Amino acid sequence: MNTAKVLTIRQPWAGLIMLKLKNIENRTWSTHYRGKVVIHSSAQIHDIEWMSARYMCRRLGVKFPDGETILGKTGEILGIATLSDILPPPPVGAAFEREKYLPWQVEANYGWVLEDPIQFPITISIKGKLGLWDLPEDTPLPESIKRIIFTP
Repeated sequence: MNTAKVLTIRQPWAGLIMLKLKNIENRTWSTHYRGKVVIHSSAQIHDIEWMSARYMCRRLGVKFPDGETILGKTGEILGIATLSDILPPPPVGAAFEREKYLPWQVEANYGWVLEDPIQFPITISIKGKLGLWDLPEDTPLPESIKRIIFTP
């Protein structure tokens, strides 16, 4: 079996990526990796994340998807996206003023550009990790999901 890269993201951000509403994941670190990334939702939920997400959606004119069940999924593989680029951290005060920085990018963070998200028809419970990690080979995945993850 091939290996797959996984990124654990807190909710509701992971769900917003899967719903194609958010295309940047903010990280304090960068990577040279480009390609498919399995999106995993963190087991922890923090109220501040939800308040921030609602604020950002309102600021960007995006309706926050209340009631979407994917936003409540924690500790699970939700889908896959393509990490196509990593934007450098914007200067303080510039994140929302310059066109080269996308609206979801946060000051002093690298902007991981995630494209073409595909939400899986089912979610898979698995313990997350910090950083960009490898999906364990013994993860029980349906064949249909294996094809999506491991087909170039």
